[in-house]
Amino acid sequence: MNVLERQARFTLMVIIITVCLYLAIVACIGFHPAAMAAFGFTGLLGLTGLIGRKERKAGKIIMDERDREISQKASIVAYSVFWLFFVACLMAPFFIYGPNAKITIGVGVPALFVGISGIMVYFVRSLVIVILYRRDVNA
Repeated sequence: MNVLERQARFTLMVIIITVCLYLAIVACIGFHPAAMAAFGFTGLLGLTGLIGRKERKAGKIIMDERDREISQKASIVAYSVFWLFFVACLMAPFFIYGPNAKITIGVGVPALFVGISGIMVYFVRSLVIVILYRRDVNA
């Protein structure tokens, strides 16, 4: 398995575990600000760079043109999904409440939006990487 694919699989595992942990905490204590602590588990994504370190030290080529192309395609898809999510979240109140409505949101909502957006970008990018590698293998 390629280094990029192993990194993507690790990222998917960390994100899925984080979301499950968050949902478990919400099931126990409800939507409390303390439940946001579950997203601290995403800090393990910092270990992604260690995957493939042994190959790099051995002088092996860990990314060729195909890997770079897959990475670029995955990034384009991930950021496209992010922008769709971003615009949908910003425009939803306009379509729900109308153009003349005034709404008040707590300070935690933008922070939650930023966190969810970041996790979504990593999740979609990793998912696309795994799909593209599997599609190329089966072709």
